[in-house]
Amino acid sequence: MPAIYSFEAKSIQAYILDSNKLRDIVAASEQIEDITSGLLDKVLKTLNLQNIQFSRKAGGAFIAILENLKQAQNLRDLWTYTIRHQLPGLEFVQGLQEYNTETDILTAEKSVSKQKLADRNRLYPILPIAGPLIARSPRTGEPAITQRPNPKKDGGTELLDKRTYLKRRFLEIAKSNKTGLALENKLKLESKASALDESKFIWPKTLEAEENQEDEQEFPLLGENRYIGVIHADGNGLGELLMQVREDIKEYPQHYAEVFRTLSETIDKATIAAAKQATQEELVPHAELRNKLKIMPARPLVLGGDDLTIIVRGDLAIPFTTKFLELFEEQTEELFTKIKTNYKKNHNIDLNLPKGLTACAGIAFIKVSQPFYMAYHLAESLCKTAKTCSKAKDARSKDKNEKRVPSSIAFHRITTSVIDDYNSICEQELTTPENWLLTMQAYAVGKIQPACHFPRLKDLDKLRKLLTNEQVSYGAIRELLNLLHLNPISAERAYKRWSENMQKWNGFKEFKSVLNDLVGKADEQLPILTSAENQQQRTPLADALAWNGIARGSNV
Repeated sequence: MPAIYSFEAKSIQAYILDSNKLRDIVAASEQIEDITSGLLDKVLKTLNLQNIQFSRKAGGAFIAILENLKQAQNLRDLWTYTIRHQLPGLEFVQGLQEYNTETDILTAEKSVSKQKLADRNRLYPILPIAGPLIARSPRTGEPAITQRPNPKKDGGTELLDKRTYLKRRFLEIAKSNKTGLALENKLKLESKASALDESKFIWPKTLEAEENQEDEQEFPLLGENRYIGVIHADGNGLGELLMQVREDIKEYPQHYAEVFRTLSETIDKATIAAAKQATQEELVPHAELRNKLKIMPARPLVLGGDDLTIIVRGDLAIPFTTKFLELFEEQTEELFTKIKTNYKKNHNIDLNLPKGLTACAGIAFIKVSQPFYMAYHLAESLCKTAKTCSKAKDARSKDKNEKRVPSSIAFHRITTSVIDDYNSICEQELTTPENWLLTMQAYAVGKIQPACHFPRLKDLDKLRKLLTNEQVSYGAIRELLNLLHLNPISAERAYKRWSENMQKWNGFKEFKSVLNDLVGKADEQLPILTSAENQQQRTPLADALAWNGIARGSNV
């Protein structure tokens, strides 16, 4: 009897970002990319397994349909051993289920999903276990298994733990492969310069020039601007979509593998296409030319399924993310239309797919010396905040036929030594004694117009550009925000004085108009604050200042 075996890597970003050395992060991201391509193919070849159907095979996960239970068990056993040996510490869940006939395949798939859910609390120890006399890697604190030359110390060495050693060995082997690095190939770029331009694009692998190895380049920053953006984007409504498709094909179980594989590949294709075009439009023009090499101001870490994790130069992070979310909507709309048409025409199956998918993103802005791992957790928390805002009942589209939630972005610039989740940051740093919130995160992007008031990122962009005018005093705006913390009455007076002084400024009317677009109903004495009933008062002003600070590399 046939059987289903399902595998899914978990906490991928945690595995990738457990080091603050960019080269190790790059190596880990390439390891993850290799899971469902090179590594899986080697295991299947070793087991002499052929003619296997996959209903999913991307993003560190796969669902394989095998001829019998013995084959599935052999794959599970060897695959589990291989993952633990090649990617020690990577968390994963798996499930296996035999089924009788073709009509039972959906029931078997549900059983496998329940097994994976129950498997989520598995422990993943990394061997060897450190004893009291074991030397440890100073970078990770894990037991060291070898030592390698340290490029920062002339003639010196550094102790490496097992996971770091395997990451670096994988990168060395991948770099020697003529086909290049898999994740980089997904975003393979083409220069639009003249035919005489022999320069080629390079994705950076280090943050410091003294750590460069052959064929490597350090991350290009904008002068003294040391900010980078750690971006995490995730699609909306994918779980609901998969449940709907299961209902649509329950009468056509013979098409189960094909439909889900097509859907998985389509979403993966849309994410890659959106990321590639956003990179071409927003990042390529800012590539830094060094000795006929164009060094990209970014480094992709995860790109597959409906997920994107990427490090981007600070001043480019918000424009890139905005463009990616807009293009993701467009790509899924186009590809979903093709899928629905194809299955209706060729198989007479009505797939109730949405018009397309939307996505939300979180951006944590840090300086290059700050830890990536904690920044990613903040970016993930910001993405969740954006999703919560987009999924709020009153944030749905004005169009009653539009069931998708809007795309949105939430961002935060880290200015303290403690990096926490975004809810804690709001409570500890951004909430005044009067319970006013000095942010309006998240901001809507994309084509969907929410039914309620949902501040849009394009309006915040207008506001922050207006505040860069030489006639506007940054000091006065900063003082206003400080006074909201200390004395709201003084803040009202300060805003009144500032408004009177700004009457002669040609952009003042536009400034007030943009504020009203952002906050909705504005308070007369403090129009930077919302005054909606039963809603915490908020201001976009601090967000505008933070964005400008990132763009010019200051802490103001």
